[in-house]
Amino acid sequence: MKTKSIYTIAGTAVLLTLLAARLAPFGDVRPSPTPMSATAKEPTRGSRQKGSPGSAVLDIPVTSSPATEASLADARTVEEFRQAQQCFFDRSRGNSLKQLLIDCESLVGMEEFVEQYEECSAYQNSREDELLSIEGEDRKCDGSNEELKQEYALSVDAAAASGDPDAQMCFLHLARDGSWSFDNSDDRTEQYSKAAFSRGDWRIVKYVQELPLNSNSAVSRVFGNDMSARYRMNRLLRKGAEGDFALALDRLAEAEIGGTSWDGKPMLEPSSVIEAERWANEAYRKYYRNSPALSAPPVLCAHPAAR
Repeated sequence: MKTKSIYTIAGTAVLLTLLAARLAPFGDVRPSPTPMSATAKEPTRGSRQKGSPGSAVLDIPVTSSPATEASLADARTVEEFRQAQQCFFDRSRGNSLKQLLIDCESLVGMEEFVEQYEECSAYQNSREDELLSIEGEDRKCDGSNEELKQEYALSVDAAAASGDPDAQMCFLHLARDGSWSFDNSDDRTEQYSKAAFSRGDWRIVKYVQELPLNSNSAVSRVFGNDMSARYRMNRLLRKGAEGDFALALDRLAEAEIGGTSWDGKPMLEPSSVIEAERWANEAYRKYYRNSPALSAPPVLCAHPAAR
């Protein structure tokens, strides 16, 4: 019997869990780390922010309403973005599903992994219809994997500049990934994140909540980079959340309140907790009271069919 790599065997044991999250219908698909034009670098502008801007974030000027933004967006540019995104997302998902076939086949004939092979095969069979559907759609997409990536990045760039909110969120997604290079990336990231917050877009709240602590990214320079900023966004999300998502946010908030830093000090002071609740109430009243309820975490850059 042919010997398989121990890394292949170990990797396949957790393959289903990883792929189930990555291949969930119309989820947050991230590109592989290949730059569009140049290797992306960590933001270096400015010094690390020691604290959070607190209630100052509520002073973001609302320069235009969502309806005005939509009217300014060039319809053809936005349609090209939608088409390029669907092609890129579907090709990426199709490639991942095909890789699953290869990984499953690596277990054939290995008696000690019969159970894992059966589980992998069952998951593979459950995705057959999805793969056939993707392959059908992919026939409409001309170009190699790399060419589709390039077209997608260029379409995001153009549609975001034209004012399309979805493209602007995908711009943030690609800029965060670090594998794409855009002109004036930091300035535009700040602009788009402020615009998203001022129109009551839950996606930017979830984005900020997930930022690494002490991040020096363009978004953290707007909303803060410490535990207080993260907790504030949790409490704001909670005001729009319902069901299991609301419960998950509450559990996370409890853990953050009870957490300690490396030096044994509380990660959140009682005064910070009180201030966060006040901030969330004001932010919700000013920007989010008319936003739709959330039964699941909002996806920063979703497949067009999920919108």
